[in-house]
Amino acid sequence: MTPSGYFLEHLWLIPLFPLVTAALMLLIGRRLPRSAVSFFCVGSVFLSFVHAAGAVFQLLAVAPENRVYQQILFEWITPERCPDPAAWSTSWPIGLSPRSALLRDGAWW
Repeated sequence: MTPSGYFLEHLWLIPLFPLVTAALMLLIGRRLPRSAVSFFCVGSVFLSFVHAAGAVFQLLAVAPENRVYQQILFEWITPERCPDPAAWSTSWPIGLSPRSALLRDGAWW
């Protein structure tokens, strides 16, 4: 059984929330009041935490031998002309395992 669920299928949102907020603060941060800047910045980190915690809980609900989740976000360069395409990969994966949940905020890429 492969782990699944909303939070696991949307692991890419964990780094996206703070990244989008940082870009917005770079563009319009000076025009906003300090309280709004604080709200957006802290809120984006909180949303990332909620998604990371939800993903960890969904992963822990699976049997121990299946507690690894990996999703390939996109292929960077496709190796059609490579002599051995199976040995050469440039995919951009994101995943979750019990060890990565302990070591970082929940996702590895």
